[in-house]
Amino acid sequence: VRLVSSFRCSRPASVIAVLKMDSVRSRRNSEYHSDLAGRWRCEWNVSHDASYTIEDDAVHIELVSGERIVAYGHNDDFGDYKLKGRVSRSGVVTFTYEGVGRKQPRGGVVIMELEPDRQFMAGYWVEYTRDRTFISGDTKWVRQPH
Repeated sequence: VRLVSSFRCSRPASVIAVLKMDSVRSRRNSEYHSDLAGRWRCEWNVSHDASYTIEDDAVHIELVSGERIVAYGHNDDFGDYKLKGRVSRSGVVTFTYEGVGRKQPRGGVVIMELEPDRQFMAGYWVEYTRDRTFISGDTKWVRQPH
């Protein structure tokens, strides 16, 4: 409010119109990505061990607000984890994640491309382990029915 009141403009209505359009665009973006909310089945492959794949991960995207995404994951062997990220206009989905509770030291990043049908994402992940080493691999996410 202080910025607007000190801003001298012969056309204050144009400033209001710009602010209103940004609000509409933001709402449109939020609605566009809201279809990503829900359950996703995730597969995580470990690069240094071709025989090791985690297939029973479930991620639930709980909140999509504009480009922002908040999700929670569960794996019977590795526990629960929370993810925070964003989806770009070009369909790139990025997350940071960390373990919950006793798994809290686990943490990492994920970058994926969202397919045009918005039912599949694939990309890569890197995690910093409790042993103070990095592990990485590729990941695939498939949207599950409601």
